[in-house]
Amino acid sequence: MFDKNEFQFLSIGLIVRLFLFFHSRSRQYFENSVEYVTPLNSWKRVTEGIYLRNLNVSPFVGSIVHETPLSLFIYSKLDFITNGHMEFVFIVADLICAIFSYKLAKIILTQLFEHQQKMISTYENSSEPLWLTKDNIQGCAKAVLLMSMINPLSIDIRHSLVVVCMMLVAFLMAPICWYLWIYTGSANANFYFAMTMVFNVAQTFLISDLLYAYLKRKFFLENGLTIPQINDKEAQLEFR
Repeated sequence: MFDKNEFQFLSIGLIVRLFLFFHSRSRQYFENSVEYVTPLNSWKRVTEGIYLRNLNVSPFVGSIVHETPLSLFIYSKLDFITNGHMEFVFIVADLICAIFSYKLAKIILTQLFEHQQKMISTYENSSEPLWLTKDNIQGCAKAVLLMSMINPLSIDIRHSLVVVCMMLVAFLMAPICWYLWIYTGSANANFYFAMTMVFNVAQTFLISDLLYAYLKRKFFLENGLTIPQINDKEAQLEFR
């Protein structure tokens, strides 16, 4: 079903997830880290809601639990079935999603290759380095599987330096601003939420660069890799 490389990628993802779940210091860091945990996705709040539900106490009194009644019901049943070891459910679900993404990527790339073969007569010969090949299909599908397993935070893109620097600033400054706000009282919430805005802007740059790369490739396929000259100057590509 899987070749050697695919099995290695799945094994890497499995080992990383098992380590993060069962290495107590790493798990505590991520469970208490304000960069990743909010009242809406805190697993500690879910477990507390399950505990209150088992005591026949409404978990929705107050502001502790933010899950829907249906999701809390499902989590409580899974917690009972797994005897409190929900980690395995999340690991299996993550692996299934990665395999599904890999299979879907092979299907989509095959469709793109078939579409390219139909439209190849309209492409400029100079754009041949951008054409999909049969080797690309398998290679790109494996790349999707690897990305799903290690979840990288950076992609080679036009504004890679800006995006990486903004994400690093957000990850480094968010806990500092949170500490100054909650513990020392020398800052307010605006400092912390400013870092969340920086992170969101970085993701906006990332998405726009991916769209720009897609449109730029499409332009080069139809017009060639040589950018036309206007008034003896290289024209600038603008996508609107």
